[in-house]
Amino acid sequence: QQPSNPIDPFDDSATVETSQYTDNPSVPQAAAIPSFRPNLSQGDHTSFDPYFNDPFEDDEEQDFYSDSAGLMRQITNMSYSEANLPLTSDSKTETSDLPSHNGERTIYVNAPAKNSQQKFLHNKISTTKYNFFTFLPKFLYEQFSKYANIETNLKIKQATSDTSHLTNPLETSRLTGYIKSEKPNDSLYTYDGLLVMNTPNGQKQVPLDPTQLLLRGAQLRNTSWIYGIVVFTGHETKLMKNATLIVTMEVVKFQQALLINDDLDMYYEKTDTPALCRTSSLVEELGQIEYIFSDKTGTLTCNEMEFKQCSIAGIAYADKVEESKRARVVDGVEVGSHDFKQLKENIRTHPTGNVINEFLSLLSICHTVIPERKDDNPNNIMYQASSPDEGALVKGAATLDYEFTTRRPKSVNIRVNGADYEYEILSICEFNSTRKRMSTVVRGPDGKIKLYCKGADTVILERLSENNPFTDQTVQHLEDYATEGLRTLCIAMREISDEEYRHWSTIYEKASTTLVNRQDELDKAAEMIEKNLFLLGATAIEDKLQEGVPETIHTLQQAGIKIWVLTGDRQETAINIGLSCKLINEEMTLITVNEDSHWKTKDFLEKRIQSLKGRVNPDVEPLALVIDGRTLEFALDKEIEGVFLELATMCKAVICCRVSPLQKALVVKLVKRHLKAILLAIGDGANDVPMIQAAHVGVGISGLEGMQAARSADVAISQFRYLKKLLLVHGAWSYQRLIA
Repeated sequence: QQPSNPIDPFDDSATVETSQYTDNPSVPQAAAIPSFRPNLSQGDHTSFDPYFNDPFEDDEEQDFYSDSAGLMRQITNMSYSEANLPLTSDSKTETSDLPSHNGERTIYVNAPAKNSQQKFLHNKISTTKYNFFTFLPKFLYEQFSKYANIETNLKIKQATSDTSHLTNPLETSRLTGYIKSEKPNDSLYTYDGLLVMNTPNGQKQVPLDPTQLLLRGAQLRNTSWIYGIVVFTGHETKLMKNATLIVTMEVVKFQQALLINDDLDMYYEKTDTPALCRTSSLVEELGQIEYIFSDKTGTLTCNEMEFKQCSIAGIAYADKVEESKRARVVDGVEVGSHDFKQLKENIRTHPTGNVINEFLSLLSICHTVIPERKDDNPNNIMYQASSPDEGALVKGAATLDYEFTTRRPKSVNIRVNGADYEYEILSICEFNSTRKRMSTVVRGPDGKIKLYCKGADTVILERLSENNPFTDQTVQHLEDYATEGLRTLCIAMREISDEEYRHWSTIYEKASTTLVNRQDELDKAAEMIEKNLFLLGATAIEDKLQEGVPETIHTLQQAGIKIWVLTGDRQETAINIGLSCKLINEEMTLITVNEDSHWKTKDFLEKRIQSLKGRVNPDVEPLALVIDGRTLEFALDKEIEGVFLELATMCKAVICCRVSPLQKALVVKLVKRHLKAILLAIGDGANDVPMIQAAHVGVGISGLEGMQAARSADVAISQFRYLKKLLLVHGAWSYQRLIA
């Protein structure tokens, strides 16, 4: 039943008939959306100091990597026949028809004779670290140095649609063409390649990325068979396991590492995960930590997220609403929230029903989640998500009768009130820490092309078209959610004409097949289409604190350790979590730095330092510093970084919000470069790896966001609260036995 006086949020002039989706009257349909189309025409370091950091060092990651038993190797010094394993020799002899460019390797498909002309080397891999002559000098050097371990845990979310039809060896053997691959390197989480296939209609180019790359030691799951083209690219993969090297001077360290591994107090029964000390050479540093740099999500919080609230068309909804917070009209303005039961009713009867339909459709379509059917039951679907946020949103949409059921290479299916709908996936502009958003271009059952976009409010709001009717109410709801400590995302969309999509897709396809700066080119292409968006609303996800986090932080602070939290969350959310975990309290003086220019940032910091120098008793007047990512960018400038660090070290706690993974690492390096202090960084996701590697001691949390952080760290634990015993017991023991 349609409302008697419906409004169309996308067209003020008329209500458009929506029966093109389905004949089922119980399923709400979206009104036509106007096309908001962009105009496409337009010192002396000779003395040996293991903790010395060159102030002129670049932002490259460390060149050394440790294996799971604490043995390390320097990849850049390995010979080609061992670590780098090039696909071809450096010979300039090439066949006349061999495409070749600098910085690429070309491998023919199903043509070993042609490949042999390139003098391919063998695929022998050596994971040994020492030989008889190099053992002693390498080993002694490493006792005074610290490196980090890199290992990969890629999910392969399947084959490209252009080759997925090759389902048996005979069909695969008939494929001809060649692959252009980037040269061997040690970047495990990126890969740029290009498959050029010979087809009856000529050559076809298919971009290759990490989702089509199988690294050594990878495991395939959720598939009954696999056929494919195996191309050895020379990427470093997996370091040696379970190798133990004991010499007289290291017996104590080794035993201390074993005590950490065998400590039942640091064993997490729920996931059957013990603590793991990957290197015994750093155990004594655990007892000397002065600064801890911590991620928030998944490190302080439990990463078991729930879709709790949302704002759609300026109206607030929640799964549970207290009586005092129920929606009511005050002075002609609606305040409070409706429950999700009312949301389902509003889809059918409220004038904003069209907006609600698009909002829930976006949540069930715009993501990278993989559905899994348990026990072959089509109604029992589990979701495998690359991040807890995505999983929570997809599950939330399912509870509201918009259920994601099937993913194929070029389409997805959703079930709305029992009816199945298929959406063609035309393009995906993936999320990354720079873009802070994800977009999916789809062709719906009605044949119309739409751009669905979700992301941080800072990047979505600036890409809206003029005169969005729900912006003010949504922004107010975002602030309310952040104050409650909820993680928020903005949800937006727009309709795209066939002509505009054809023009843009040509640009996007060209960007996706380049082997030089592919990600930058893809980001530029996405910018062209992610404009003039219509704001549908916002989501709010609850991420609860892990057990024992407040007590652990309080104890560590009592031990004289300063804790800095580096998070990508909104400032209000970060402050709320800081209060909840006892990082900051009501007695602290909160210094908030939100400036929009280099000079304003410098002026603020200098004036605040001057005002604080006259304090009589700093311990009685504790300080906490809160700085956002934009201001931090200015504060990390060479001219200002010293002033920023001086103010930060005056504070008992520091919270950096809206920061990127690179900024996390730069903050750690800043403190490491200027202070004679032992630093520890702790995190749970791939975004935390640069920060973990920048610190003297890296601790990884085995969490839901993968194992990259845990495998890149010196010590892996499964709960933040275990940090207390790791530092104050095992660290203290090691320090007393080895140093004191």
